[in-house]
Amino acid sequence: MVRWTKSDDAKLIELWRTARNGVDPTKLDTPSVKAVHSKYFPEKKYENFAPLYRNKARSFQVARTLDGHRKRSSDAKAKQSIKLKLTCPKVTRTNRLVKKKKKQSRKKAN
Repeated sequence: MVRWTKSDDAKLIELWRTARNGVDPTKLDTPSVKAVHSKYFPEKKYENFAPLYRNKARSFQVARTLDGHRKRSSDAKAKQSIKLKLTCPKVTRTNRLVKKKKKQSRKKAN
């Protein structure tokens, strides 16, 4: 029996990322899995390969979905922070001193 190695993982992920030759992680039906098995992993036993392939494909899909969600949410947060920076005036030490002097002068006037 040939064991599954990290290089096999890397090969499978590369096939999915490039979507080369019809290898799609969303196609988990038996004919698709058999096609990938016979073309790219013929040294592995199909009985062992099929469940492993399906589990790894689902994990890959979830990771890709989460990465997209994280990217969209971080972009939204970045846009929001830019909007806040543009609308909020910058408070400097000089501004605070000017406001303090105005307040003191008003108190003296009263």
